[in-house]
Amino acid sequence: MSKQKNQLVLKRHRFYSVLFRPIMALFNLVAVGCKVKTTKLKKGENVLVLSNHQTDLDPVIMYLSFNKPMYLVATDTLLSNGGMSKFLRHTYSPLPKKKGMSDIQNVMDMIRVAKEGGSIALFPEGNRTYAEFQFPIDVATVKLIRKLKLPVLLYNIKGGNGVMPRFFFKRRKGKFTGEVVKRLEVDEYSKMSDDELLAVVKDTIKVYDSESGELYKSKNRAMYMENMFHVCPKCGSVSKLHSEGNYLTCSECGLKVEYTEDLHLKSDDESFKYTKLIEWYDMQKEWTRNYELKPGETIFEDEGVKLYQIELYKKRRLVIESKMALTNEELIFGHAHFKVSDIIVASPIGGRRMSFTCNGKNYLIMSNKRFNPLKYILMLNKLDSGIKRIGYDHNYSL
Repeated sequence: MSKQKNQLVLKRHRFYSVLFRPIMALFNLVAVGCKVKTTKLKKGENVLVLSNHQTDLDPVIMYLSFNKPMYLVATDTLLSNGGMSKFLRHTYSPLPKKKGMSDIQNVMDMIRVAKEGGSIALFPEGNRTYAEFQFPIDVATVKLIRKLKLPVLLYNIKGGNGVMPRFFFKRRKGKFTGEVVKRLEVDEYSKMSDDELLAVVKDTIKVYDSESGELYKSKNRAMYMENMFHVCPKCGSVSKLHSEGNYLTCSECGLKVEYTEDLHLKSDDESFKYTKLIEWYDMQKEWTRNYELKPGETIFEDEGVKLYQIELYKKRRLVIESKMALTNEELIFGHAHFKVSDIIVASPIGGRRMSFTCNGKNYLIMSNKRFNPLKYILMLNKLDSGIKRIGYDHNYSL
């Protein structure tokens, strides 16, 4: 009995996989729209799947792509939602990982799953893409591959940036697919150096939808793009961008930019030189890098923010609903003050939420549909924070 209790791979996971597959297939057809190519694993075969990460519903795609249960590595923030988290734990048993941090327990869980005959799926970038760039993939991924000693399936999700961009969840019309594109056997990657293996993983899962030539149709292509962009490239004003339909406009200088069907940027203003999201994103990083800090200055602030304290598999606890402000020393929510120097992890969740860890406690920030968490993350990487000193959140480093 105790052995069964300590196991991570359980018979009920196989049962629920079969039971819920038709429901998930219907959900994919109605809400996701991804054309999934199923890979059939042989009896007794278990694998490690590494995939790029484009949408919040990528786990659904991964679930439908294989004929056996996948033990998916998921951020602990997503598994801190009370009853739903407990349901997922009972039916699918995702493997929780601390956001933006090295997590020994998570690695140990993956090793246990592999030894017990389970297959593992993870997104080695650790975060879904904002502007089609590839987040850094650490050499630790290679070490994990060698430790698990499983065949590696490299997976491509294509079209997610067009169908469900990070700044707007509502589905658009366009080509959206998911499939295994390469398989590496153990004896094959054992002959590779760490650098060679890492290069194969990076190059194979890299997907840039703006280079595909595919069109993605919607009357609201740029809607909520201010979740990602907060600095006007023409006048340099901050938090003055507003989206409507297919356009993002600066209320300060009047710059108007269209987000086109082929996932490019276009403007009649000759001063606007960018054609891709990554170019504007990089400009914001440069702006943050060059920002001159002033003691006691409020750098950013937003109204109507809810701050929750979260714990794994427990219901979120509302700490306060108030204005949120960032200075060079503190992250402030009404009476709740957090020293920047004590914040060791901070990361966007989805397009408009943000998590951070401070003094051993985990928090989640939620606000309105136009809330931009990215500006806070980039600035925290500039300030003298625990993130900068410890280097956990390298994905957003400047």
